[in-house]
Amino acid sequence: MSDSAKVAEMANHKEIATNTQNLPFPYEQHMALDWIRAHPHMYEDDHMLTLAVVSRKKGIVMGAIGLEIDSTNNNAELGYWLGTDYWGQGFATEAAKRIVYYGFNDLNYHRIHSIHLSQNPASGNVLKKIGMTHEGTYRQHILKWGEYLDAELYGILKDEFKSSI
Repeated sequence: MSDSAKVAEMANHKEIATNTQNLPFPYEQHMALDWIRAHPHMYEDDHMLTLAVVSRKKGIVMGAIGLEIDSTNNNAELGYWLGTDYWGQGFATEAAKRIVYYGFNDLNYHRIHSIHLSQNPASGNVLKKIGMTHEGTYRQHILKWGEYLDAELYGILKDEFKSSI
């Protein structure tokens, strides 16, 4: 809960909302508090694991990363966002690789996938760097602010990830 002000400050940038599926704009502190409060329940219900991305050097929150759990099919969808001050420095790649490793090795998922808006190729670069394969384009898949946007699908199987480490 102590990170809510920082989360709200970072998430309240149009560049973040523009490049994510679900973050609204403007983003206010009460939204961050509600979002953080929901994490334990979402995890207990076997629906979502959401973690803070934190700087090892400074100990400050830089964003969030999570796995949306599909227990029926033994897979998960990776999602993440970082504050704009942390873009382009390898933090998303490091966090994504670590949570995918956790998903495969500790949670024993068979497959992890992710989609990103086509207008955000930097996310695609992160997914490629962690060994995911581009599997296709969902044409006009996301309705964002009254506009239909394309989304890119990436995926990786457990056996593929083990060989990419």
